[in-house]
Amino acid sequence: LVLGCDFLIRHHAVIDCAGRRLYLRREALANESVSEQSALLRGRGFVAVDLKRHDPLALTCAAKLHGRDVELLVDTGAMWSCLDTETARALKLRVDPSANQITGAAASGKRAFGVTRVARFEIGGRQRADVNLAVLALADWGLGPSGQLLKGVGGILGGDQLLANAAVIDCGHLKLWLRDRR
Repeated sequence: LVLGCDFLIRHHAVIDCAGRRLYLRREALANESVSEQSALLRGRGFVAVDLKRHDPLALTCAAKLHGRDVELLVDTGAMWSCLDTETARALKLRVDPSANQITGAAASGKRAFGVTRVARFEIGGRQRADVNLAVLALADWGLGPSGQLLKGVGGILGGDQLLANAAVIDCGHLKLWLRDRR
């Protein structure tokens, strides 16, 4: 089963990635309740990152890789975080081959991908060092400079980084909450 952004936004979903829970609401929280929820998350060491809503429906967030801005699709269904090959090339990242293969929705068959290590990966004002990312052409998914849907999106913030940062995704209020689990 794949729950898309249309369902998640319509039901004011909150996804607790570390807790492996999905919360749904029939109505949006009142502003007072949102403020209380935000204060509670901040008190527990979370920082808020604004999510951007796109048409076609997708949620992205801003990140910095080696000090350069990169927009990432927020995708809980992606096992790994990754970059488009053109984005990795523009960032002058060294990409090593991998013996593994990957496939996904809208992609035709399995394909090889590379791996890169990003020395400085920043999201939500929090910097992480030595983050491994898969590197592949994301055009089949409509992403990257050669994609047809979201050309400005240079990669995917996937399950590995969402879990590493104990992410809480508030689809109704377009906030990504992150906390360092270390």
